Amino acid sequence: MFVVLLMMLHPTQELEPPANPARFNPATIQFLLGDVMGQICGRFLADPEAETMMAAAEPGSLGAQAATWLRKAWPGKDASFIRSVLESRPGVFHSTMLALAEPGVAG
Repeated sequence: MFVVLLMMLHPTQELEPPANPARFNPATIQFLLGDVMGQICGRFLADPEAETMMAAAEPGSLGAQAATWLRKAWPGKDASFIRSVLESRPGVFHSTMLALAEPGVAG
Protein backbone atom coordinates (compact mmCIF):
# COMPACT_ATOMS: atom_id res chain seq x y z
CA MET A 1 0.00 0.00 0.00
CA PHE A 2 1.26 3.48 -0.85
CA VAL A 3 0.15 6.54 1.11
CA VAL A 4 1.20 10.15 0.76
CA LEU A 5 0.14 12.65 3.39
CA LEU A 6 0.22 16.32 2.51
CA MET A 7 -0.53 18.98 5.08
CA MET A 8 -1.01 22.68 4.59
CA LEU A 9 -1.03 25.51 7.09
CA HIS A 10 -3.96 27.87 7.23
CA PRO A 11 -2.99 31.05 5.31
CA THR A 12 -3.08 33.11 8.51
CA GLN A 13 -0.58 30.85 10.30
CA GLU A 14 3.10 31.63 10.12
CA LEU A 15 5.91 29.15 9.86
CA GLU A 16 8.23 28.95 12.82
CA PRO A 17 11.72 27.52 12.85
CA PRO A 18 11.84 23.92 14.05
CA ALA A 19 12.49 23.38 17.75
CA ASN A 20 15.44 21.15 16.86
CA PRO A 21 16.95 22.41 13.57
CA ALA A 22 19.56 19.63 13.54
CA ARG A 23 16.78 17.15 12.70
CA PHE A 24 16.22 18.89 9.38
CA ASN A 25 19.64 18.78 7.78
CA PRO A 26 19.88 18.79 3.97
CA ALA A 27 21.02 15.15 3.73
CA THR A 28 17.97 13.94 5.68
CA ILE A 29 15.61 15.99 3.54
CA GLN A 30 17.29 14.74 0.35
CA PHE A 31 17.00 11.13 1.54
CA LEU A 32 13.31 11.49 2.38
CA LEU A 33 12.49 13.32 -0.83
CA GLY A 34 14.43 10.77 -2.91
CA ASP A 35 12.54 7.93 -1.25
CA VAL A 36 9.16 9.55 -1.90
CA MET A 37 10.13 10.30 -5.50
CA GLY A 38 11.26 6.69 -5.97
CA GLN A 39 8.00 5.32 -4.57
CA ILE A 40 5.85 7.61 -6.71
CA CYS A 41 7.83 6.88 -9.87
CA GLY A 42 7.94 3.15 -9.13
CA ARG A 43 4.16 2.99 -8.79
CA PHE A 44 3.77 5.11 -11.90
CA LEU A 45 5.97 2.72 -13.89
CA ALA A 46 4.08 -0.32 -12.56
CA ASP A 47 1.10 0.72 -14.68
CA PRO A 48 1.20 -0.97 -18.11
CA GLU A 49 0.01 2.33 -19.61
CA ALA A 50 2.93 4.33 -18.14
CA GLU A 51 4.22 5.33 -21.58
CA THR A 52 0.84 6.79 -22.55
CA MET A 53 0.43 8.40 -19.15
CA MET A 54 3.84 10.10 -19.43
CA ALA A 55 2.71 11.78 -22.64
CA ALA A 56 -0.82 12.64 -21.55
CA ALA A 57 -0.49 13.53 -17.86
CA GLU A 58 -2.55 16.53 -16.84
CA PRO A 59 -0.27 19.51 -16.08
CA GLY A 60 0.10 19.97 -12.34
CA SER A 61 -0.92 16.38 -11.57
CA LEU A 62 1.16 13.86 -9.67
CA GLY A 63 1.47 11.89 -12.91
CA ALA A 64 2.95 14.92 -14.66
CA GLN A 65 5.42 15.40 -11.81
CA ALA A 66 6.45 11.74 -11.93
CA ALA A 67 6.91 11.99 -15.70
CA THR A 68 9.08 15.09 -15.23
CA TRP A 69 11.29 13.34 -12.68
CA LEU A 70 11.65 10.29 -14.91
CA ARG A 71 12.56 12.39 -17.95
CA LYS A 72 15.16 14.30 -15.92
CA ALA A 73 16.63 11.10 -14.50
CA TRP A 74 16.74 9.24 -17.84
CA PRO A 75 16.70 11.78 -20.69
CA GLY A 76 15.54 10.34 -23.98
CA LYS A 77 14.51 6.97 -22.49
CA ASP A 78 10.99 5.58 -22.59
CA ALA A 79 8.95 4.12 -19.74
CA SER A 80 9.75 0.51 -20.68
CA PHE A 81 13.49 1.19 -20.43
CA ILE A 82 13.13 2.91 -17.05
CA ARG A 83 10.83 0.10 -15.84
CA SER A 84 13.53 -2.42 -16.82
CA VAL A 85 16.05 -0.49 -14.71
CA LEU A 86 13.65 -0.55 -11.76
CA GLU A 87 13.04 -4.29 -12.13
CA SER A 88 16.57 -5.48 -12.92
CA ARG A 89 18.67 -2.92 -11.04
CA PRO A 90 16.56 -1.39 -8.28
CA GLY A 91 19.62 0.05 -6.55
CA VAL A 92 20.49 2.05 -9.65
CA PHE A 93 16.90 3.26 -9.93
CA HIS A 94 16.73 4.39 -6.30
CA SER A 95 20.20 5.95 -6.26
CA THR A 96 19.24 7.93 -9.37
CA MET A 97 16.11 9.18 -7.58
CA LEU A 98 18.26 10.10 -4.57
CA ALA A 99 20.65 12.08 -6.77
CA LEU A 100 17.71 13.81 -8.44
CA ALA A 101 16.38 14.81 -5.00
CA GLU A 102 19.45 16.93 -4.31
CA PRO A 103 18.25 20.46 -3.53
CA GLY A 104 17.94 22.49 -6.71
CA VAL A 105 18.03 19.49 -9.07
CA ALA A 106 14.51 18.00 -9.15
CA GLY A 107 12.73 21.25 -9.98
